[in-house]
Amino acid sequence: MNKDNRKNVENIISELNCINQIISNFNFDILDDIIFELEDIKEDEDYKYNNLNESLQQTENANNMQRAVEKLEESIDNIEEFKSSVIEYNIENIIMNLQNII
Repeated sequence: MNKDNRKNVENIISELNCINQIISNFNFDILDDIIFELEDIKEDEDYKYNNLNESLQQTENANNMQRAVEKLEESIDNIEEFKSSVIEYNIENIIMNLQNII
């Protein structure tokens, strides 16, 4: 590997170390709090929809309520997936691999 490429890899390693530091200092409880709040909102919207009579469930407002519930569920799933993937992913392995080539 030439000098320029080695320098580029060293810079990338430095950036990855910064990312790793940010991740290790991140308070993942914040994500749990956000999930909890979104679940409360979703349950409230779902409860309101389920307590509408059948004719009101066919209105545009009711359809918007259902769409909101679906989007809230999707958002909760995305946050949970993000949280688990960040926690499980090990940037240190990438850094070690790159250090081995310079």
